[in-house]
Amino acid sequence: MILNDFSLAPILNISLWNTGEKTPTIIPRAGITTYSVTVTNGCYSSTASITVRASDYFSQPIQSIGANNGIIPNSSTAAQRQCTFFEYGSSAPSLGVGPAYHAYRYRLRIFNRNGENIRFISDCNPNGFVNGSIKWDGRDGYGNLVQGGVYVAQLTLWNCNTPEDGNMDFSILTASKKIVCDRYEWQWLGKGWILPTKECVEFHIEDVNTYSSSQKFEITVVY
Repeated sequence: MILNDFSLAPILNISLWNTGEKTPTIIPRAGITTYSVTVTNGCYSSTASITVRASDYFSQPIQSIGANNGIIPNSSTAAQRQCTFFEYGSSAPSLGVGPAYHAYRYRLRIFNRNGENIRFISDCNPNGFVNGSIKWDGRDGYGNLVQGGVYVAQLTLWNCNTPEDGNMDFSILTASKKIVCDRYEWQWLGKGWILPTKECVEFHIEDVNTYSSSQKFEITVVY
């Protein structure tokens, strides 16, 4: 559903979309990604354009992601003071151009050498992201520059093929079978304190798609 910027103002009660509809909100149509709406109250009018990314873009596989794996906080060059995560490959857009990643949501977590999550960065955009817009500036969650050393960045991306938990966020690696047990029976190995084991007596076979986990990067911070 597309909501025009003026639909909540009670005195602006006439909307005219380029699709011919005259309601405050409309449902995007197949093949149309750019909409315009003119709102008027009888005395004044205002027109705005709204761009909606085609949904099939987010149904394509999430692309290969790279990163510049070093941060120099005291550098005079802005690019060296942050770690940039970017899509690469023959079909990837140039840095600063979008959309990229084939994702509408991302989560970036930074861990120190003790495995502690010191920074959490996330964003969601229904139109996707500019290539290279996912960054870490070498600061923790309190805004302080981190100490020199090696840190681990875990980047998770979501698109229309991704479950909400993000555990299947990249392309399928293998297709295989698994046995799923429907009923177990306990089998005792002996008397006394010996623990029981269980044996599957009824089972079925399911197809399994194995996905890679969130991509991880090692980032070195050097002063």
